[in-house]
Amino acid sequence: MKHGCSNQIVNFLKCVIRSKENLESFPWRNLSNNKISPWEVSIGEILLNRVSASRVLPVYKNLIDKYTSPCELSKIEKEKLEKFLKPLGLQKKKANLLIEVSKIFCMEKGKEKIKKVLKKINGIGNYIVIWIRRASTFNGWSYRKDNWTSF
Repeated sequence: MKHGCSNQIVNFLKCVIRSKENLESFPWRNLSNNKISPWEVSIGEILLNRVSASRVLPVYKNLIDKYTSPCELSKIEKEKLEKFLKPLGLQKKKANLLIEVSKIFCMEKGKEKIKKVLKKINGIGNYIVIWIRRASTFNGWSYRKDNWTSF
């Protein structure tokens, strides 16, 4: 033991520091950036399911640049989105989730109602809802390329 700390504690703290660095390396988790919306957070988390972040990042950036609002993404043809997501795998499941989540953000009003509806979707768990809550706390539910602001 050095300075009263066990190796176990030191290793734990190193792990926490690495985790914090990893969390901030995802653009949808960098909540200090006021341009990230809860919708964008949900997209990033859905894409990250069973895929390494290095593979998700270019697809995420292209998707957010191409479809700048939940309403826009909710209207995409499912087959077109599946083709876009194919490099990540699970493209059918992810396409369904992305379209369904985008419809909710587009149609529903009220932060609590959106969270309640999202929790009911198969494939959206508390983990994603927690990240959405964090984004809404930091950024007031505003969307960057929309007139859609706080509700």
